[in-house]
Amino acid sequence: MLRLFTVLSLCFVFISPASAEAIESEEWLGKAFTIEDSRCYVGIAKVVLSVSELTQEDGYLVGDYVLDVPMVKSKSDHGRIKLPVEETFEELKKNGGVLKGNAYSGVVEGKINKVVCEIVPEENQAIRLAITTDHRTINFISRYTIIEKPVVETDQG
Repeated sequence: MLRLFTVLSLCFVFISPASAEAIESEEWLGKAFTIEDSRCYVGIAKVVLSVSELTQEDGYLVGDYVLDVPMVKSKSDHGRIKLPVEETFEELKKNGGVLKGNAYSGVVEGKINKVVCEIVPEENQAIRLAITTDHRTINFISRYTIIEKPVVETDQG
């Protein structure tokens, strides 16, 4: 049962399989998704999920995650989320979408978990994350914020 928390390391993973060339990196410059910490329960054990900013790198949304299981620290995990992105930033922002990807554990070498992430756009800005482990699927519900930082061009002359 608690092994599933380790599998949770797969945490989030957005977006359906995509090609890296489908998204131009420049369109994503200075843009990111931040996700509020979320919690759920597996039996009586609370599981807290934290995810860093998700930014675009080589056709993927990527970020770091931490799964904390306070009741059983040995089941806690951390690692990297990698979600293939087909949509542009503006498409995801306006329409949302269902994203599928992987979470790579930094605790258990070679452990990869599947994640399905539903992004609900507009004023609701909700995010539903389903993390499938070896033992079960764990569901997290949270909110996200879109970050659009101005891109500063440097003079190379």
